[in-house]
Amino acid sequence: EDGFFLLSYVPPPPSTQAAPRSARDLVVLFDTSLSRSPDLYRAQIAALRKLLGWQKADDRLAVISFDASPRLHHQSFQRAGATDALLAELSNIVPLGGTDLEKAFMALDAWLKANPPQNRLDVVFLGDGMASLGEMRAEKLAALGQEILERHKARLHALPIGAQYDPLLLRELARVTGGLFRAVQPGESLEEEA
Repeated sequence: EDGFFLLSYVPPPPSTQAAPRSARDLVVLFDTSLSRSPDLYRAQIAALRKLLGWQKADDRLAVISFDASPRLHHQSFQRAGATDALLAELSNIVPLGGTDLEKAFMALDAWLKANPPQNRLDVVFLGDGMASLGEMRAEKLAALGQEILERHKARLHALPIGAQYDPLLLRELARVTGGLFRAVQPGESLEEEA
């Protein structure tokens, strides 16, 4: 006979432990241009310190600082943990010069071609995203950045620190790559945002 039946499903209780996070490869693009005042520069270093503190033992890291030219701080991905020397090296850089984001993106591309990621790749952008040298149009830089990030299957997370930043470029790159964007304004707690 045609009839009805009752089906009841009770899902298992949620696990109290979060699933372990898989290993990540992290490349930090770190702005060292003159647009970084001493306070903003110290805040960027504090944000990087906080970010590095969240790394797991199997994560890998590389940092590319940039102003008029990019500087590679690692020849290959480094395992998490040995960060004191890196933070000291970045702390000793005096922010000077203009910002050539085109060169920074090209250095990221070349570095990733020479050092293919083995894990999920996240790129963290610490800076204002305001180009003052080379290509300066945000739409052109966004297209270049998107092409490079998509080629390497990377998400870009932008953390501009300070009142002035290029929201078009940084928001768009975070959006199209599935990354996060959060601007930290003067007076806001960096600890909460990092």
